[in-house]
Amino acid sequence: MYREDSFFTLTIGGQIGLVALSLVLAVVFIYICWRTTRGKAAWLRLAIALFLFMLFIWLMPQVYYTYYIFLLGVPWQVVIQPPPTPRDLIRILFFAENTNLSFHAQAVIGWVLIILGLFRPQLSKTKPAR
Repeated sequence: MYREDSFFTLTIGGQIGLVALSLVLAVVFIYICWRTTRGKAAWLRLAIALFLFMLFIWLMPQVYYTYYIFLLGVPWQVVIQPPPTPRDLIRILFFAENTNLSFHAQAVIGWVLIILGLFRPQLSKTKPAR
């Protein structure tokens, strides 16, 4: 399924770096979702998660392109497009976009943010009895 994916055109070092960058970005967005949804109503947690997913889809191409500048020496350019539409986000979330690692990883991040936003355990505001 992924044999033709551009990920496999990178050297092993490039692949490791790309995976590491992706993991760091995922952890950052998950942490932001975790911190900003504390104590919020379920609908607001979901809205925050979807907003963060939209930001991830919108802005991360520039981060990845910057990685490719350092890795491959491609020329500098801005690759950020207009923000994704709700239809774009739905297509990504339901794996209806291109069948490549990038879009599938975006869908996984989106679902993690949504699940975290919806089902984030709420901390009790009362202190336990001693």
